[in-house]
Amino acid sequence: MHVLPVLLVSLLLLAACSTPGTGAVVSDEQVQRDVDHCLRAVYRGDVDTVLRYLHPAIIEELGGLEQARAELEPLARQKKTVESFGFPRPPDFLQAGARRFAIVPTLMVLRAGDQRIESLNYQVGVLDPGASGWKYVDGSQISSANVRRLFPDFPADYQFPSFYRRKL
Repeated sequence: MHVLPVLLVSLLLLAACSTPGTGAVVSDEQVQRDVDHCLRAVYRGDVDTVLRYLHPAIIEELGGLEQARAELEPLARQKKTVESFGFPRPPDFLQAGARRFAIVPTLMVLRAGDQRIESLNYQVGVLDPGASGWKYVDGSQISSANVRRLFPDFPADYQFPSFYRRKL
């Protein structure tokens, strides 16, 4: 049996999918799983999970953890359900020095009472140097004009995807 070569190949594949020095996985599946978990937590009203995925720069902009919680709790009480959720295309991965970014497009249909809303959006994933996991920022709040205020090293030539929300 060739256990050693199989183990070696497995370790090399894991290393190829990880960011050096962090142990965090850099793959379409990982960031999509994170975004799915976080966005579903928003509509379940699970503020603690949302805060675990929220990038510290956004928490700081909101005035700290308790203020961020206070901002999110009214959203958690809204009665919206996710009818469908998916990823219209694979994420874009960008490198800026030791920091990694993932632009993760999403497409969902929400129900709020008798209204249905389609939302094409994206989440900006950030893997900071030394971090063990990705943190996220809602893409509808990020643009080429303001992204470097939060992340000065974000690649200047990146064109963000379009997004919309519309009633169905």
